[in-house]
Amino acid sequence: MFWGACSRSQVGAATPRAAMEWFTAAFAKGDLAALESIVHGSSEEFEALAAMVEFLRAGDAFRDAMVKQYGAKGWTEFQDAADAQLRLVTPGSFDLNKMKLEVTGHLAHARIEGASVTRLERKDGRWWIPLDQFMGGNVARATRVFRATTKCVREFQLRIGTEGETADTIDAAMAPALLLASRTR
Repeated sequence: MFWGACSRSQVGAATPRAAMEWFTAAFAKGDLAALESIVHGSSEEFEALAAMVEFLRAGDAFRDAMVKQYGAKGWTEFQDAADAQLRLVTPGSFDLNKMKLEVTGHLAHARIEGASVTRLERKDGRWWIPLDQFMGGNVARATRVFRATTKCVREFQLRIGTEGETADTIDAAMAPALLLASRTR
């Protein structure tokens, strides 16, 4: 486990709330260095984190391209829960004002509407977010899945604005492609 390893600048946070604010802000920006400073895990988990950040950056670039080509309405149609085949979650959409924190000794659990529960741990007086909770128990597979889904998102971004493509046609084609990519072994 990396706890202040010399290859990464890790500082942790003074409180669980500060750790979650730091984590979600870094996540929303796709700031790998800031994320690495508030999380802990194995070198393999840090590799998976880097792949996850690339996926988030690809999703942001995809969203920006959709909005540029089809306007906010096109992005809304792509994300419309009633009709959308696919919904890309953006970390910046989490409302930390509604976050509920439960702290018991050296452990804390943060519940944010629209997100899974995040576990935090206190070590040496600082709060950290362990990476193992985000990898589904198989870190190598998680890394491969993030890379495959990133590739898929980038390929579909190239279709934006091409003749005959709309937000809806991209949504309909991208959903099964991402599902297939997420099944990477």
